[in-house]
Amino acid sequence: MPKLRGTNRYAVYNAAGQKGSVQVCAFGVQQEKSVKVIIFISKQIIERLMKKINLNKAADQFEMINAETHMFYNTKTGEFDCYTDFSDYDDDTERFEDDDWIAAPSQRVINEYDMMVNFTKTVTDPHKNELLRVALEGKGAFRWFRDTLHRSGLRDKWYKFKREAYIEIARKWCEKNNLEYEGDEKPNVPRQSSKNIFLPV
Repeated sequence: MPKLRGTNRYAVYNAAGQKGSVQVCAFGVQQEKSVKVIIFISKQIIERLMKKINLNKAADQFEMINAETHMFYNTKTGEFDCYTDFSDYDDDTERFEDDDWIAAPSQRVINEYDMMVNFTKTVTDPHKNELLRVALEGKGAFRWFRDTLHRSGLRDKWYKFKREAYIEIARKWCEKNNLEYEGDEKPNVPRQSSKNIFLPV
Protein backbone atom coordinates (compact mmCIF):
# COMPACT_ATOMS: atom_id res chain seq x y z
CA MET A 1 0.00 0.00 0.00
CA PRO A 2 1.63 3.31 -1.04
CA LYS A 3 2.23 6.10 1.49
CA LEU A 4 2.21 9.74 0.46
CA ARG A 5 5.06 11.98 1.59
CA GLY A 6 4.28 14.18 4.60
CA THR A 7 0.98 12.50 5.39
CA ASN A 8 -0.41 10.01 7.89
CA ARG A 9 -2.91 7.20 7.71
CA TYR A 10 -6.40 7.68 9.14
CA ALA A 11 -9.65 5.78 9.17
CA VAL A 12 -12.76 7.28 7.58
CA TYR A 13 -15.78 8.13 9.73
CA ASN A 14 -19.16 9.50 8.70
CA ALA A 15 -18.94 13.24 9.30
CA ALA A 16 -17.53 16.39 7.68
CA GLY A 17 -14.05 17.22 6.46
CA GLN A 18 -12.47 20.68 6.87
CA LYS A 19 -13.72 23.40 4.52
CA GLY A 20 -13.37 21.17 1.48
CA SER A 21 -9.58 21.52 1.74
CA VAL A 22 -9.10 17.82 2.31
CA GLN A 23 -8.17 16.43 -1.06
CA VAL A 24 -7.10 12.91 -0.20
CA CYS A 25 -5.93 9.75 -1.87
CA ALA A 26 -8.67 7.31 -0.95
CA PHE A 27 -9.07 3.68 -1.93
CA GLY A 28 -10.82 0.58 -0.67
CA VAL A 29 -9.19 -2.44 0.92
CA GLN A 30 -11.35 -5.54 0.61
CA GLN A 31 -11.92 -7.35 3.90
CA GLU A 32 -14.26 -10.31 3.45
CA LYS A 33 -17.67 -8.77 2.64
CA SER A 34 -16.91 -5.31 4.03
CA VAL A 35 -14.68 -2.57 2.69
CA LYS A 36 -12.39 -0.63 4.98
CA VAL A 37 -11.42 2.74 3.50
CA ILE A 38 -8.01 4.17 4.27
CA ILE A 39 -7.12 7.78 3.46
CA PHE A 40 -4.11 10.01 3.79
CA ILE A 41 -4.50 13.44 5.37
CA SER A 42 -2.16 16.11 6.72
CA LYS A 43 -1.52 16.62 10.42
CA GLN A 44 -2.68 20.25 10.08
CA ILE A 45 -6.24 19.16 9.21
CA ILE A 46 -6.36 16.73 12.11
CA GLU A 47 -5.22 19.43 14.55
CA ARG A 48 -7.95 21.71 13.25
CA LEU A 49 -10.62 19.03 13.69
CA MET A 50 -9.48 18.04 17.18
CA LYS A 51 -9.13 21.57 18.68
CA LYS A 52 -12.30 22.60 20.49
CA ILE A 53 -13.64 26.15 20.64
CA ASN A 54 -15.39 27.35 23.77
CA LEU A 55 -18.70 28.82 22.62
CA ASN A 56 -18.80 31.34 25.46
CA LYS A 57 -15.36 32.63 24.49
CA ALA A 58 -16.41 32.84 20.85
CA ALA A 59 -19.61 34.69 21.83
CA ASP A 60 -17.53 37.20 23.83
CA GLN A 61 -15.44 37.90 20.75
CA PHE A 62 -18.39 38.11 18.38
CA GLU A 63 -20.10 40.70 20.59
CA MET A 64 -17.17 43.04 19.91
CA ILE A 65 -17.71 42.91 16.15
CA ASN A 66 -19.07 46.04 14.50
CA ALA A 67 -19.12 47.54 11.03
CA GLU A 68 -15.44 48.56 11.29
CA THR A 69 -14.10 45.51 13.17
CA HIS A 70 -13.20 42.29 11.34
CA MET A 71 -12.59 39.26 13.57
CA PHE A 72 -10.66 36.08 12.74
CA TYR A 73 -9.96 32.77 14.46
CA ASN A 74 -6.61 31.00 14.27
CA THR A 75 -7.13 27.25 13.94
CA LYS A 76 -3.55 26.54 14.99
CA THR A 77 -3.32 28.64 18.16
CA GLY A 78 -7.02 28.73 19.09
CA GLU A 79 -6.91 32.51 19.49
CA PHE A 80 -9.13 35.28 18.10
CA ASP A 81 -7.71 38.48 16.64
CA CYS A 82 -9.04 41.36 14.58
CA TYR A 83 -8.29 44.46 12.59
CA THR A 84 -10.33 47.60 12.06
CA ASP A 85 -10.94 49.76 9.03
CA PHE A 86 -8.88 52.46 10.77
CA SER A 87 -5.77 50.26 11.01
CA ASP A 88 -2.82 50.22 8.63
CA TYR A 89 -4.34 47.88 6.07
CA ASP A 90 -1.17 46.22 4.76
CA ASP A 91 0.35 45.57 8.18
CA ASP A 92 -2.80 44.38 9.93
CA THR A 93 -4.58 42.35 7.27
CA GLU A 94 -1.87 40.48 5.39
CA ARG A 95 -1.36 37.88 8.13
CA PHE A 96 -5.07 36.99 8.09
CA GLU A 97 -4.67 35.71 4.53
CA ASP A 98 -2.91 32.63 5.90
CA ASP A 99 -4.93 29.40 5.76
CA ASP A 100 -4.73 29.11 9.57
CA TRP A 101 -7.17 32.04 9.91
CA ILE A 102 -10.95 31.71 9.55
CA ALA A 103 -13.16 34.80 9.34
CA ALA A 104 -15.70 35.28 12.10
CA PRO A 105 -19.27 36.32 11.23
CA SER A 106 -19.61 39.91 10.07
CA GLN A 107 -21.89 42.43 11.75
CA ARG A 108 -24.34 41.94 8.90
CA VAL A 109 -24.46 38.18 9.50
CA ILE A 110 -24.84 38.61 13.26
CA ASN A 111 -27.67 41.13 12.73
CA GLU A 112 -28.42 42.40 16.22
CA TYR A 113 -31.48 44.21 14.93
CA ASP A 114 -33.08 40.86 14.14
CA MET A 115 -32.20 39.76 17.67
CA MET A 116 -34.19 42.70 19.02
CA VAL A 117 -37.14 41.86 16.78
CA ASN A 118 -37.08 38.23 17.88
CA PHE A 119 -36.80 39.21 21.53
CA THR A 120 -39.81 41.49 21.20
CA LYS A 121 -41.84 38.51 19.93
CA THR A 122 -41.14 36.72 23.22
CA VAL A 123 -42.54 39.55 25.37
CA THR A 124 -46.11 38.52 26.23
CA ASP A 125 -47.12 41.65 28.14
CA PRO A 126 -49.18 43.61 25.52
CA HIS A 127 -48.13 47.04 26.76
CA LYS A 128 -44.41 46.25 26.95
CA ASN A 129 -44.56 44.48 23.61
CA GLU A 130 -46.13 47.53 21.99
CA LEU A 131 -43.50 49.83 23.49
CA LEU A 132 -40.70 47.68 22.10
CA ARG A 133 -42.27 47.45 18.66
CA VAL A 134 -42.62 51.22 18.51
CA ALA A 135 -39.00 51.64 19.65
CA LEU A 136 -37.82 49.50 16.73
CA GLU A 137 -39.44 51.76 14.15
CA GLY A 138 -37.51 54.49 12.36
CA LYS A 139 -34.13 56.03 13.14
CA GLY A 140 -32.35 55.50 16.43
CA ALA A 141 -33.94 52.09 16.94
CA PHE A 142 -31.03 50.71 18.96
CA ARG A 143 -31.00 53.63 21.38
CA TRP A 144 -34.80 53.69 21.75
CA PHE A 145 -34.85 49.93 22.24
CA ARG A 146 -32.27 50.11 25.06
CA ASP A 147 -34.15 52.94 26.75
CA THR A 148 -37.43 51.03 26.51
CA LEU A 149 -35.84 47.90 27.97
CA HIS A 150 -34.68 49.91 30.98
CA ARG A 151 -38.05 51.61 31.53
CA SER A 152 -39.93 48.32 31.10
CA GLY A 153 -37.74 46.30 33.43
CA LEU A 154 -36.76 43.93 30.62
CA ARG A 155 -33.05 44.64 30.45
CA ASP A 156 -31.92 41.46 32.24
CA LYS A 157 -34.17 39.28 30.10
CA TRP A 158 -32.82 40.95 26.97
CA TYR A 159 -29.18 40.39 27.98
CA LYS A 160 -29.92 36.72 28.63
CA PHE A 161 -31.72 36.40 25.27
CA LYS A 162 -28.92 38.19 23.41
CA ARG A 163 -26.26 36.05 25.05
CA GLU A 164 -28.03 32.87 24.01
CA ALA A 165 -28.39 34.24 20.49
CA TYR A 166 -24.66 34.94 20.25
CA ILE A 167 -23.83 31.46 21.53
CA GLU A 168 -26.12 30.00 18.87
CA ILE A 169 -24.37 32.10 16.21
CA ALA A 170 -21.02 30.79 17.49
CA ARG A 171 -22.29 27.21 17.37
CA LYS A 172 -23.53 27.56 13.78
CA TRP A 173 -20.27 29.23 12.79
CA CYS A 174 -18.31 26.30 14.22
CA GLU A 175 -20.50 23.81 12.38
CA LYS A 176 -20.23 25.75 9.13
CA ASN A 177 -16.43 25.65 9.39
CA ASN A 178 -16.37 22.09 10.75
CA LEU A 179 -14.77 23.13 14.04
CA GLU A 180 -15.43 21.15 17.19
CA TYR A 181 -16.79 23.13 20.12
CA GLU A 182 -17.63 22.89 23.81
CA GLY A 183 -19.73 24.82 26.29
CA ASP A 184 -23.13 23.98 24.81
CA GLU A 185 -25.77 21.45 25.73
CA LYS A 186 -26.25 20.41 22.11
CA PRO A 187 -24.22 17.55 20.59
CA ASN A 188 -20.59 18.60 20.25
CA VAL A 189 -19.86 17.24 16.77
CA PRO A 190 -18.97 18.86 13.45
CA ARG A 191 -21.71 19.43 10.87
CA GLN A 192 -22.78 16.30 9.03
CA SER A 193 -22.23 16.18 5.29
CA SER A 194 -21.67 13.78 2.44
CA LYS A 195 -17.93 13.99 3.06
CA ASN A 196 -15.93 12.15 5.74
CA ILE A 197 -14.27 13.10 8.97
CA PHE A 198 -10.74 11.78 9.30
CA LEU A 199 -9.57 10.66 12.74
CA PRO A 200 -6.42 8.74 13.71
CA VAL A 201 -6.60 4.95 13.43
